[in-house]
Amino acid sequence: MSIWGTLGEVAVGTVTGGAILGPGGAIIGGAAGLGGGDVRQGLRDAGGWLVNTLSDTDCLVCKANPIWWETVAAVAAARAAGIVNTPDDCAVYAQKGTEITDIVSSGQVPSSQSDAFGKCACKQVFGATGQVTGDAEKTASQQAALSANVAVHYLTSGGGAVSCFSRSADHLDIFAASQTEGIRTAAWQPGDQTWRGWWSVANGKTLPGAPVSAVSRSTDKLDVFVVGLDGVIYTAAWQPGDTTWGGWWPLPSGRSVLGAPLSAISRSADKLDVFLVGMDGGVYTAAWQPGFAAWHGWWRIGTLQTKPGTAVDGVSRSADKLDIFATTNDGIVHTAAWQPGDTAWQGWWPIGTTAFAPAAPVSAVSRSADKLDIFVSGQDGGVYTSAWQPGFTAWHGWWRVGDLRVRPGSRVSGVARGPDKLDIFAVGVDGGV
Repeated sequence: MSIWGTLGEVAVGTVTGGAILGPGGAIIGGAAGLGGGDVRQGLRDAGGWLVNTLSDTDCLVCKANPIWWETVAAVAAARAAGIVNTPDDCAVYAQKGTEITDIVSSGQVPSSQSDAFGKCACKQVFGATGQVTGDAEKTASQQAALSANVAVHYLTSGGGAVSCFSRSADHLDIFAASQTEGIRTAAWQPGDQTWRGWWSVANGKTLPGAPVSAVSRSTDKLDVFVVGLDGVIYTAAWQPGDTTWGGWWPLPSGRSVLGAPLSAISRSADKLDVFLVGMDGGVYTAAWQPGFAAWHGWWRIGTLQTKPGTAVDGVSRSADKLDIFATTNDGIVHTAAWQPGDTAWQGWWPIGTTAFAPAAPVSAVSRSADKLDIFVSGQDGGVYTSAWQPGFTAWHGWWRVGDLRVRPGSRVSGVARGPDKLDIFAVGVDGGV
């Protein structure tokens, strides 16, 4: 049955209160004109099905295309109406549905998106696990957002990334890319009764929900990095005495997929290194330190090849030493390293033979000088870790951490809260942290 023929033309955000919502009331799109009826009830139902914003690197490029969001809105409303009932039904529709194939062939969809367009719309609506959110999880904020004339501010896309950093003892700053308000920050420090913010970070713009990478290069100084709407890498900075954020400044010539994560590291006071996977699938780095008139780079690190938009995670295990990690298309985690005296990066070395999801994000932590621990989600939904320290001739692991089940390819975040103390965090398949 025709989605368009049954539900009418779909246009994102043109009806007050018409919105498709992710978990916790985060707006990720709007729909209007769905057959002339009351769109809100169908979208309340559809909101429970939007399990998360896509982290699949194949789908990142679609998220910047408003026409794709219109298709997501139509498929979600069609699910609410009982027209498309299962992920399998949706997969067939994505390949053969007249409306989607017409859009793909109309010239409105770049050739780079043609294969992913319908498939990714189905992934967005049905979620990676195909789970349906219960009524109890359709929150009051969702209901309020769907009421007429309700303004919703500073909400990221469903599942959008929030970056947190401590710039000095007991000070916290968080960053997020909101749906409509650009890049925002909020802060907390001892004596505050509640979080303060959200403030605009120099009117920066990126894809809604895209990750914002933050780092403190010395006490109370903050630098943030994003992939802009043009695919260029931008940075902004703040330090004590500034009344507003400075930036955004483009980093020369580097480009990545819209919504792609960046990794920013300070390996010693006031030195910055940034890492990304470029449009060609190579891993690149750029650097800045006092005395540089501008950023230096980008330089390609070895010949490793992975999906554009893949996360590269890095850590400084001691002063001026850098270790970075990325998962290749075959699911193998690789690492490369640099330290003073090296004329080039060393690596890439594979870490074991265990295959994870292609391009799965790796979380790296240094729990004390020169000790490394990394974490990644397995294809079986388990959380796995591997470790290295001086004296090891190779990485040890992989070991499974407990019996938690997560979505394969989802991020596991780790932190060392003291010497040799590790805490890790992940979202289970039930949505709990």
